[in-house]
Amino acid sequence: MKKRWLVLGGVLALGTIGLVARLLSRGVLSLRRIDEHPLYVMRYAGDYGFDDYLKSGIYPGETAAVRTQAVVNWGCTVFATLSADGERLLGRNFDWYADHPSLLLFTNPKEGYASVSMVDLWYLDYTGDTIGLFERQALARAPYLPFDGMNEMGVGVGIMAVPGGNGQRDPAMRTLDNLEVVRLVLDYAASVEEAIELLQGYNVRFEGGVPLHYLIADAGGHSAVIEYVGGEMRVLRNEQSWQVSTNFIISEEQPEGATSSCRRYNTAYHKLEDNQGLMTGAQALDLLADTAQAGDFPTIWSAVYNLTSGEISLVMDRNYEKVYTFQLKRTTNP
Repeated sequence: MKKRWLVLGGVLALGTIGLVARLLSRGVLSLRRIDEHPLYVMRYAGDYGFDDYLKSGIYPGETAAVRTQAVVNWGCTVFATLSADGERLLGRNFDWYADHPSLLLFTNPKEGYASVSMVDLWYLDYTGDTIGLFERQALARAPYLPFDGMNEMGVGVGIMAVPGGNGQRDPAMRTLDNLEVVRLVLDYAASVEEAIELLQGYNVRFEGGVPLHYLIADAGGHSAVIEYVGGEMRVLRNEQSWQVSTNFIISEEQPEGATSSCRRYNTAYHKLEDNQGLMTGAQALDLLADTAQAGDFPTIWSAVYNLTSGEISLVMDRNYEKVYTFQLKRTTNP
């Protein structure tokens, strides 16, 4: 019996060593907790195979199942400040379930641009305050689930839930899940126009998940809201030095100025119009505070991505007195 326990222990030890080696090869063990929300930060040092996935449609290696959750609240606010007189910013509130752990993820794929993004860890089955060694294995899938982010070329993107959104179904094109759209943009787009061109080559699937639209902005002062309505992709480019989007289909409602059905949209539009798209990072955080939500579906995080400098300002749980700052090294467009 003793020998059997020793053998079993040896197998477990070898299995643990193998798991550690796999996690190290993927950079997953760099995970650290920095906030009580909890908020984690991870630098994903390895390649996560997104380029191969786009070619084959098959997830690489061992991947964890992704949870889904019914939409019971239409939240989130995203805006871009694009004045030529200041730095270009993407501001974003993520409004959802308060108990969802969060991850700030740095990635640097072999075939793509380095980027930083925010991930809701609930969708990888994390609900507690601690993450053990074996649980970390599921983090190999984290790069496929960005909710907002910015890449080294100064392209930023954020998502918002919308009622009635539905993606196209062209049998000649591969299909991406709703959050994989964000990864596609972060990894391969050096501008808003490149992002639009990329997205025109893929179907987007919302079934089993949340229907979304996307605001994309770049350091060159361009932005666009991407919507999927009636099985077609619609592109709404910025007509001023700012753009804002919340939780209604803009191409359908077509509000003139701050006259939409959404209070948060009107609040943001008014402020951006008053400033003519010129804001500091601190002012952008103030606007996110003005459009933040409380209650059953509060603002989990507020992020300001500086598309010019690569700085990220992050606030958790509407605690705007406590701002975390991070840096992504920017690469200048040739």
